[in-house]
Amino acid sequence: WKPLSLDDREWIFSHVDTVMVFDLNSYEDTEKAVKFELNPDQVHRLRLVEDWYWDNRTKQLYTRLVAVAPLLDMFSTEGEFLYLRPLFYRKCKG
Repeated sequence: WKPLSLDDREWIFSHVDTVMVFDLNSYEDTEKAVKFELNPDQVHRLRLVEDWYWDNRTKQLYTRLVAVAPLLDMFSTEGEFLYLRPLFYRKCKG
């Protein structure tokens, strides 16, 4: 729940990573540099973190928003959907 540093924020939205690429012709692994830049169109969902509690006195269910996270769709190298990755959590006040 600590605030992100400037370097962490920059890495979330744009970074260079290395991936191993297997060449079917030579049967060798080579490293390839891949630049990742977040496109806002890739964020389709939000994850809400809530506290839910029951009040016996009023006989009502209450909820409180704790945090919100934008979710990024992650895909395999073949283009198949793998999972949703939270980019960061923004903690709500109160």
